[in-house]
Amino acid sequence: SRHVGTSANGWREWGLVEPDRKPRESYHALRREHTGFIIREVQLQAGIATVQIDARTDFPVFPPADCELRIKFADGQNRPLATAALPLRTGSPMKVPAPAGAGTLRIEIWRGGFLTATFGPTSRR
Repeated sequence: SRHVGTSANGWREWGLVEPDRKPRESYHALRREHTGFIIREVQLQAGIATVQIDARTDFPVFPPADCELRIKFADGQNRPLATAALPLRTGSPMKVPAPAGAGTLRIEIWRGGFLTATFGPTSRR
């Protein structure tokens, strides 16, 4: 880049990634803010994951009908247990059975085979 203050390798110290291309926390914050969806509810109780997601009304967003919701379950030590995948429905809670031993979950929204948003992890209550 020819921008003033940019190093020869193109990295900018004020940028969203580290010199080794590892995303900074600010990258993830911006990605969450610009996702087009709002998490209204996430619970993991009594073997059931309850998730409610709404489309943002103040932000241009692609149709949720084209999206898939993936819920990644992990145990209390964050070891993966299972992944549930279902079509994304906005506006009402979705209830998904959690595998035995699930202590946390992570929500991902996929569109056209690409990960577009990640939320979590959320712990069991």
